Amino acid sequence: MTSRPTFGADTPSAPTPAPTILLVENDSGNRTVIEMLLLVEQFGCVACANFDAGRSALETHTISLIVADLGARALDLIAHVRATPTLAHIPIIVVTGTPNVRKHQEALQAGADACLLKPVPNAELLAEIRRCLDNGSA
Repeated sequence: MTSRPTFGADTPSAPTPAPTILLVENDSGNRTVIEMLLLVEQFGCVACANFDAGRSALETHTISLIVADLGARALDLIAHVRATPTLAHIPIIVVTGTPNVRKHQEALQAGADACLLKPVPNAELLAEIRRCLDNGSA
């Protein structure tokens, strides 16, 4: 008599796929550093240099969260995401080298979940990403 495999509580489940983060950063050095950080931390990452590439990536990938540089037309990306019903739930973190409080408020009022000043310490960026993902927005 041969034993048959059993399915149920003792069968390991498939691992949960890592969240995929869309990174829109116009500075290639910053884009590479953040992309490497995300990959080391076991996130999926789709890295783009500008708004148009980011918008296209949203059409072809399942994105859990967006990190966008204010200089890469983050406000336009926020408006696009928030106006698209199938994307509106995606949390958005804006990063900027501009210490102008008004610009930070503008990003938050446009629909960003957070706005961080560059250079963002790795631990701070990762904590904000995890906070946004844990809030159930993704």
